[in-house]
Amino acid sequence: MFQAIKNLFSSSSTAPAYTDGEDNNNNNTPPTQIAEDSQIVDLSNIVRSTEEFEEILQKHSNSRIITRLTLTGTTTTGLPAVIGKFVNITQLNLSSNQISLLPWSIFYLQELEYLNLSNNRIVELPKTLGYLKKLIIFDLRDNMIQFVPSELVLLDSLSNVFLEGNLSLMSPPADNLPADVLELKTYLANRYTRTDAFISCRYYYTVKTRIASLVDLTVRCIMEYKLEYLSCIWMPPNLKHQIHKEENDRQTELHVMKCTKCKNYFSSKKTFEVHHC
Repeated sequence: MFQAIKNLFSSSSTAPAYTDGEDNNNNNTPPTQIAEDSQIVDLSNIVRSTEEFEEILQKHSNSRIITRLTLTGTTTTGLPAVIGKFVNITQLNLSSNQISLLPWSIFYLQELEYLNLSNNRIVELPKTLGYLKKLIIFDLRDNMIQFVPSELVLLDSLSNVFLEGNLSLMSPPADNLPADVLELKTYLANRYTRTDAFISCRYYYTVKTRIASLVDLTVRCIMEYKLEYLSCIWMPPNLKHQIHKEENDRQTELHVMKCTKCKNYFSSKKTFEVHHC
């Protein structure tokens, strides 16, 4: 087993970063435990599926010592939401996998300085990335991203963002990428301050077919007043589910929006957010 894991990072020269808890030579058995003193962990030669990745993270979700986590060159299609419990991670390398979606819980990685998501299949980025206040380097090369969330403008420490290879990128446009982070933030700041001229009168033409439940009213309140609900220590799962559903519905629902800057009209929130003016 030690031969199978000798290339894994560890916090000391004598202990492997990953171990199965048994002293045997069965190299076909994947390890199931991260050594307690491991600060740097590389799972690239260990994880073979999304399920295995989630199982390993779940088992060690109470770890507070891991600061660097790497998983590259696998068929993993998603980053488990439990990643949010590894709150002391400063470097997260998930390049060259098949990841298509990031969980909202990435918000909790408040110590994160380096995030490499290059060469994956990511289409959309969560707005919660805007809360990673210590993020310095953000690598998004060679994905399928359509637009960069405006919330990145809130990251004061951000010094490098790599967007090359996202051929479907609409905002900012793939054929005219910002030259540096300052130019990107200027672009995003312009988009971030846009408002819908019709927002104040939306309730007058929205058809109500039933009396709203307490959950509906709570969700509406959170969405309208942009409360930072993800910063709550605990929230009922049903309420969190409804909030995410409402957020997705608002991205795709058909309703007329008018930009207060360029005075143009749009039929959905998504097209409103990515337009140029």
